[in-house]
Amino acid sequence: MIVLAATTADEGTGELARSLGELGPLVVVSGKGADLADVSVVRGDLTTAEGAAGAWQAAEKEHGSGDVLVTLPSSPPEPASFTETGNDAWASLLRDHLFLAANVARAAAPAMIERGRGTIAMVTWQTDGLAGHVGMATVCGAVAHFARSLSAEVGEDGVTVNAVTVPVGRLVDAAPAVRLLCSPDGGYLTSESLATGAQS
Repeated sequence: MIVLAATTADEGTGELARSLGELGPLVVVSGKGADLADVSVVRGDLTTAEGAAGAWQAAEKEHGSGDVLVTLPSSPPEPASFTETGNDAWASLLRDHLFLAANVARAAAPAMIERGRGTIAMVTWQTDGLAGHVGMATVCGAVAHFARSLSAEVGEDGVTVNAVTVPVGRLVDAAPAVRLLCSPDGGYLTSESLATGAQS
């Protein structure tokens, strides 16, 4: 089973899920958002460790073992200059990007390690050249670094961890990279940052 983890399930999440449908059973775990046509959704607050653990357990109970985890970034905030970006905005970015990725990875990793296999892909936004997004660029970079660091810890247990960067608002562009990481040809890839799509 493939699990897509997002703060909010939206049409972008659904589009990515449907584009990965040929890979096998798939479920979205999310704190909130609309129900998605033709996609199973499990609710849980992924910004807390307890919420993420409960959502992961519910997903596995309802749909089977989670072999692939894909963490998704939240929608980008409106552009704002760095000097006008307060601590509340920074805290929100950290919660909805880095904390979500860490909480869901922490929930998924033990079962993957026990089975001796697993794929984790952490999707972040491509932020090169985006004015007014210092906070988002910093947090997205932290998610990519987290993926590289985590790969060193779980790699010997058969779990691969990679970052995938996509143009802002184009979650579906992560699909080719996720397909590669799930394929026999991509099983050796870990600690990488794969860029997909084209930044507009």
